[in-house]
Amino acid sequence: MTDKNLTTASGSATGALGLDIGTSRIVLANGSGVGKTSSQLNAFLTVPFSKMTESILRQRKIAYLKDGSDLYVYGNDSESFAGVFNTTPRRPMHLGVLNADEVMGQQIIKSVIQMVLPRSSKNELICFSVPAASGHEVTDANLVYHEAVLKSHLESLG
Repeated sequence: MTDKNLTTASGSATGALGLDIGTSRIVLANGSGVGKTSSQLNAFLTVPFSKMTESILRQRKIAYLKDGSDLYVYGNDSESFAGVFNTTPRRPMHLGVLNADEVMGQQIIKSVIQMVLPRSSKNELICFSVPAASGHEVTDANLVYHEAVLKSHLESLG
């Protein structure tokens, strides 16, 4: 990433944002010359729902989603919270693309992206990473689907 500002189609200058959506971490780099980055662990932990557990998560401002009878702790908080339950956080991605075995994977990634990505302002450019095909395990079809889902999530955030 360079310190140069990009110019939009309308001719106004803007700092570009770079979003690396990796299997391990989701990292945002601000290309406005400041060189700021922020990142979150691209992982989550499933915890059975209880009012007490949800209250603890809320009080400690731990990132979580509620879905049915489960709570999903995600981002950096998933690693520290996993220690409490003596387990390992799961990954919503595998081999650089969305993990089809993780039912909540897409929602988790969207939530983690929302943690690192600031609300959009006019004429702001964002670039995000998409892996290359890596042989028989990651096909072009996997990549097309992966890119379409991520693009849709980013567009829904503005």
